[in-house]
Amino acid sequence: MTSPRHGSRQYTVPSDPPPRPSDRWIPRAIVGFFLVLGSVQAGFVTLAYDSFTGLVTEDPYATGIEYDRVLKERETEAALGWQVDAVFEPGDAPRTGRLVVRVTDAGGRPLDDVVVQGEAEHTGRIPQLLPVSFAPAGPDRLVGTLDFPNGGNWFIRLKVTQGDEGVRRLVELPVIR
Repeated sequence: MTSPRHGSRQYTVPSDPPPRPSDRWIPRAIVGFFLVLGSVQAGFVTLAYDSFTGLVTEDPYATGIEYDRVLKERETEAALGWQVDAVFEPGDAPRTGRLVVRVTDAGGRPLDDVVVQGEAEHTGRIPQLLPVSFAPAGPDRLVGTLDFPNGGNWFIRLKVTQGDEGVRRLVELPVIR
C-alpha cells in the first residue's frame, strides 16, 4: 500500500494472525459448559417438580376453618381477661422442678375452683409428650411436679378452666441437661 504523503514508500497494515488449531477448542468448551449447566438445571427442575407439589396440607379448606375456630377461641379468651402466670421452680435433682400456676381475673383477684391440665412436649429428635398433673397449693396457686427425661426446650401446654369457660397458654421451659 502506498501513502499519498510519503511518496513511493510502502507500508503494510498489520492484521490478526490466523487462529492456531490448538485454540479452536475454547469456544466449543464454553458452549459445552453452558449445555451441561442447562441440562443440570433441567434435572433439578424435574426433581423439584416431581418431589414437591407445593401442597402443605391435605385439606387446606378444613385447615382454614380450624384456624378460624382458633381465632374465635382467642377472642373469647381475651374477653374473659384472665391472667395466667406460670413460674418454674427448679428442684434439687437435675431436670426436676415444680410449675407454679396462678390464675387471676381481669381485676387481679384470684379465681376459685379453677382446673389446670397440662402436657409437656419436647420437640427434639425424638418427640415426647408427658402429662402434667396440677394440685392446689393454697388459695390462689396450683402446682405441677415436673421430671423431665432429658434436657432441651420443653413446652408446657396449659388448659385452665372454670366451669364452661377457659383459656389456653403455652409456657416454654429451657431445661438444663
